[in-house]
Amino acid sequence: SSGQRRKLQIARLIAERANLLVLDEPTNDVSFDVLEGLEAAIRAFPGPVIASSHDRRFMAEFGREAGEARSLYALEGGRLRYVTSE
Repeated sequence: SSGQRRKLQIARLIAERANLLVLDEPTNDVSFDVLEGLEAAIRAFPGPVIASSHDRRFMAEFGREAGEARSLYALEGGRLRYVTSE
């Protein structure tokens, strides 16, 4: 499935030691089972991650984790804002 391919592509990037991970709608066409694996693969990525998604649950989880250890910015209504971990 396309979701499995997406998960494998991210895993391959992690294995190849990519410097930056840019994700555009990573949860499109992804089953719940694949989504859990996808989230684990993103968590394992040691470098910066830029993600764009309409999936609010994914972005909330992604943002919560990013706020714990990384800088997090949100682009809403054409404005970029810093999001604190609180």
